[in-house]
This record gives sequence, C-alpha cells and structure tokens, in this order.
Amino acid sequence: MIGAVASTYIIYRFPRRWLYLRGQFAIAIILALLAYCTYARRGYACMVMIVFFELIQANSIGGLHWIYIPEILTDVQFGFVASFHYFNGVEIAFASEWMIKYLEPDGLFLFYCIITSLGFVFMVFFLKETNGLSDKQKKELYMPKKYRDKTLHYSVEGDGREIQMDTLQEETSPSATAENEEKYGALDDVSLDSENVDVIN
Repeated sequence: MIGAVASTYIIYRFPRRWLYLRGQFAIAIILALLAYCTYARRGYACMVMIVFFELIQANSIGGLHWIYIPEILTDVQFGFVASFHYFNGVEIAFASEWMIKYLEPDGLFLFYCIITSLGFVFMVFFLKETNGLSDKQKKELYMPKKYRDKTLHYSVEGDGREIQMDTLQEETSPSATAENEEKYGALDDVSLDSENVDVIN
C-alpha cells in the first residue's frame, strides 16, 4: 500500500525513461539476491527482498507501464498490448509451478533475474523518453520518419467528422475551397487542439 500511494507522486515527478531504467535494474538486482537467499535458505532475508521488490516495482515499471504505453500507442494497439500482458500473466501462473519443480525456487528467481536483465539492456538501447512531449510527438515517437505527419487526422467540431491532414493540405487551394466547405465544413470549424490529434495505422 505504501508503494502504491508513493507511486502517485514519484511516477509523475521523474522522467519516464529515468524511472524505467532504474526500476528495471533494481528489480534485476533484487531477483538475483532473492535467488541467493532462497538457495541459502534465509527466510527473513527473502521476505525483505520481496518487500523491496514490491516497493520498487510499484514505483517504477509496475505503475509506469499503464501510463507510458497509452502515451505512445493508439487505442487498438493498446488493447492488443493489454491483452497480451494479461495473457502473459496467465502463462506465468501455469509455467511457474513446473519451473519450481524442475529448477527449484532459487532457479526460478535466477531465471527471472536473467530475463529482467535482458529487458534492461533492451531498454537502454530502444526505450525513448516521452516526458515533455506533446500528444502528437508521443504518438510519432516510434513511428518511421517517412510516415510521420502523413497519418494524422483532426476531428471536426460539431458532427465529429474527421479530416486527414494530407487531404486537407491538398484540397485547400482557392479552386477547391467551395468543395472543401461543402464536404468537410468551413476550415474555421477544424479543431487543431493537441488533445484531438490521433494517429491512424
């Protein structure tokens, strides 16, 4: 509970990448220590490691995951990632029993330590910062440059219709003004507020 309450401040206080990397690294260390304490049959030390794991996880990758992912993905993409996330939880629940049987508890924690360490290396090279970026910049963060500014669309106030940016640019010549206003409405009705910007695949 302490970790959950503290995370509401910490996650918004520090940059995303900064928290991700330090949280991932700290969790890898804790899992390694937990594997050792389990192997050495040190029960109290294991309990301490578990408490530290929960505190760090809640204040880094655990809570930050649900903020960072929606920032960079569309609704459809986020739905897929969330579904895969929960499916992975079910898979781990089934696999852990067999892993404990054949690897022993210390082997299980060591395995998770290795996977977490590999995740840390991946983040170092590929994870990008979203803190301070606009909604548009966040959605384009992992998008190839050739597709940026070509897949944006803006909602039209009133009836909720949408205009593609490239279509709007091509059809705003003087000869097409009347046709545009009839088809999309007056250009003054187009809301360019950053909150209305979205990306379509």
